[in-house]
Amino acid sequence: MLKRSMIRILAVAVILPMLAGLSFAGLVVHEDGDKKIEIGGRVQVQYHREDPDGGESTDELFLRRLRSYIQGSVTKNWLAKVQFDVGKASGDNEVAVKDAWMRYTGWDGLNLTIGNQRMPFSREALTSSKRQQLVERTFVGDHNFGSPDRMIGVRLDGAGASNKVTWGVGLGAAEIDPDEDKMDFDSGANHGDDWNEGILVAGRVDFHPFGNLKMGQGDFDRKK
Repeated sequence: MLKRSMIRILAVAVILPMLAGLSFAGLVVHEDGDKKIEIGGRVQVQYHREDPDGGESTDELFLRRLRSYIQGSVTKNWLAKVQFDVGKASGDNEVAVKDAWMRYTGWDGLNLTIGNQRMPFSREALTSSKRQQLVERTFVGDHNFGSPDRMIGVRLDGAGASNKVTWGVGLGAAEIDPDEDKMDFDSGANHGDDWNEGILVAGRVDFHPFGNLKMGQGDFDRKK
């Protein structure tokens, strides 16, 4: 008979490709002129196995991300979004607040966002997990290794007339885990008094010589 671990591995090989990137862009449930309400979600499954020398092997299949969001607008230039996570990405919290912001788009070439959001720093961190090739981000986009995570603050994004130059600058209340081995950022919406607090300023400039390059990894849409 197959061992339990082998059965799990076979199950992962069949189920994981079907569920790991399951998401839908959004379903509009109400629209009336400039007023619009959209709901959406994301499910990403992850399998983790450890087989150390001289130790007991362990394995687990879990929901890495289980997110739902609601997004809406009441006027042409104002957009708002709230997103929650109840998967393992939420850490010790049963429900983690991810996005909770309002955005003004009425200025030509500028967007102003206020609330809990990502700061403009690492391109990989700014790329949505549904547009990543792997479930986990690499070193340069991981909040456990110094890349700012979501934080409560303000962010201004802009683009040149030809979209060959884009930029962003943000100011927010940063939360950092007091650890001697690493600099772990997280949002104040999900942590209490045991984390160090401070003000963080972040910014980035992107140059796109061949036209604007959208945030994403791989050819998910199968287009040239």
